[in-house]
Amino acid sequence: MAMGVDLEGRKDIMGIWIGEHESAKFWLTVLNKLRNCGVQDILIASVNNLKGFTEAIPIKIFSETANQYKII
Repeated sequence: MAMGVDLEGRKDIMGIWIGEHESAKFWLTVLNKLRNCGVQDILIASVNNLKGFTEAIPIKIFSETANQYKII
């Protein structure tokens, strides 16, 4: 599940995805869908040891964020 918070502080569920594997390819698909929904930046990614996510986020989709994101 991805939850977003906009600049005014409003929270919104961006989507829920179910996958058989937590590969970087799976997370790239999720991140592409988020970008296509209008997400422009990721400031904090709170994950629970999701395999593949740390490899997926710096790749082109949110490259502006690649050096600034924090995995909690």
